[in-house]
Amino acid sequence: MTVPLLSRIVVATDLGPDTQSLLTHGLRLALDSGARLCVLHAHRGAGPPHPWDVRPILRDLLRSWGEVPEQAKEPGEVVAGLDLVQLSVAGPDPVAALAEAAENLGPDLLLVGGERRHGLDRLVHSSAAERIARTFSVGTLFLSRGAQGLVHPGTGRLELRRVMVPVGDEIQAQDALSAALAFLSAVRAFDTVIDLLHVSPSPVDMPAVIVPDGVKVEWRWTSSPVVPGILAEIHATHPNLVVMVTRGHDSLADALAGSRTERVMREAPCPVLAVPLEL
Repeated sequence: MTVPLLSRIVVATDLGPDTQSLLTHGLRLALDSGARLCVLHAHRGAGPPHPWDVRPILRDLLRSWGEVPEQAKEPGEVVAGLDLVQLSVAGPDPVAALAEAAENLGPDLLLVGGERRHGLDRLVHSSAAERIARTFSVGTLFLSRGAQGLVHPGTGRLELRRVMVPVGDEIQAQDALSAALAFLSAVRAFDTVIDLLHVSPSPVDMPAVIVPDGVKVEWRWTSSPVVPGILAEIHATHPNLVVMVTRGHDSLADALAGSRTERVMREAPCPVLAVPLEL
């Protein structure tokens, strides 16, 4: 399964510390792809939500990027042709309410923040980002707290010079490459170098993939265990983004420790795009 050309991007937020980064990325990706930006906020309980409005934040971002006149219109107005939807949901389980509302919007891409929890701390405090992402059959961009983002904070430029794509067998490798290319095409990042990282005991069984003309691909190989090997290569090559196709939880060990994608997401110093693989 590949990420389609983007028509609807959903940012899921609890208005916590991740909000600024999530809105920055959602805004940039929406502007570059022409997608509608949907911002979802969830709160616990059945009463009306506290007043909130992301338009002033988005307007300040546009102004700092030089994409809106300094003198302008109403403070809450968003310009630059942005198609924006704001929606607040409530329920005893805010994560479940958020996931249901996001699914009803039919996103092509979901943006969520993530916390770096490990071991017992993770089992006690389950990750909302992971719970939301497991609900969908669309690409999910994880922006872990403290990780390097895709958007230059000063200029607002999308920084996608290098993308890492871990691959296994030929079918999975082709799907992973196609997912990465679909995302890069949607956000008009055409000069990105793609590192195809083959995780295997031997370098002789590199999978064969079809690479479109003009795409810059470099092969890498690691014999380390999957998650440590991927993380080591990320730290060695400093990609702006990691793209992984995922089949969910494949075993009891994965259910306890998290899928490989989730484990990479919690450790990676850059965003991770998880794309569900059709079975």
